[in-house]
Amino acid sequence: MCYKIKDNLSEKSLQDELFILDRTNSHVHSFNESGKLIWACLRQNMPLDIIAAELTKEFDVDVEEARNDISDFIRMCESRGLLEICNKKQT
Repeated sequence: MCYKIKDNLSEKSLQDELFILDRTNSHVHSFNESGKLIWACLRQNMPLDIIAAELTKEFDVDVEEARNDISDFIRMCESRGLLEICNKKQT
């Protein structure tokens, strides 16, 4: 599945945290180090399996835990209006 970061967002990285400003409603969202990594991978349109591999390299988690963390993060971002599902055409 493909996810797209919405266009109405501004980002600011400070040390191990990432702050996202939703310009439509002025809400600020903060992500910890793992959330920051997942967000960067989503921004680069990486497949979820590659994101999970990145998390296992960077943090002391196994692949299953990484996948669960990614799923939780994506659900949270969708509920906050930060991500949307891409409509990739099948060829």
